[in-house]
Amino acid sequence: MGLADERLGAVPGAVVTVREGSSATGDEISEWLRDKVAPYAVPRLVRVVDEIPLTPTLKPDRRGILALLD
Repeated sequence: MGLADERLGAVPGAVVTVREGSSATGDEISEWLRDKVAPYAVPRLVRVVDEIPLTPTLKPDRRGILALLD
């Protein structure tokens, strides 16, 4: 999801879930991604949640996700 940024216009943000029995923080996920994707694609903010908000058609709910990133 794009987060508003004064200088760049928008920067990446992410809401993620982790597998049952596993644990990870947003900082740990961001650090892991630094070796996997281009620097501009590493989310500025990563939130670990129990459940990603879904629409009635079971697609990720963009508004619900953006609310979690605020």
